[in-house]
Amino acid sequence: MRNKTLVDFADNVFVGKVIEKVGQEPDKNTPSTQFAVKVISNIKGDLAGEVVVDQLGGYQNGVISLVHHDANLDPHTGEILAKASSLALLIPQNTYLFTSRFDEAKNQHLLISHENGFKLLSSDANLDENTLKELAENDEKVQAFRGVYEVMHW
Repeated sequence: MRNKTLVDFADNVFVGKVIEKVGQEPDKNTPSTQFAVKVISNIKGDLAGEVVVDQLGGYQNGVISLVHHDANLDPHTGEILAKASSLALLIPQNTYLFTSRFDEAKNQHLLISHENGFKLLSSDANLDENTLKELAENDEKVQAFRGVYEVMHW
């Protein structure tokens, strides 16, 4: 998914620090996990404070289930073969660039589960908000998404 398509599809594009895991919803195929996220800055949208981000993936019966991209599937069993890339679960205290769609019924932001849908910006839990904002503003992907959004709304 190209940056323009992703930014256009997203309801919100923002930088946020994951505070903690706040829930999980089971599913027969892939569960989803909810995280409280402190909004650091917005690229698209006007989020503030803490929001809940829902990520496809989680633990079910002691086994982690993740979203896979570019996976080669066995046509007979549907099992994922080698060279599939997985999107890992968000990690509390890490700061990310997020793209999300808002689920009004659940009042949470569904993380767009595309490999380009989020990016780890920092795993340093000790950075203050101003430092995280500065770090985000100097990140190439943040700059690219901001540039795409500004051109779209010129």
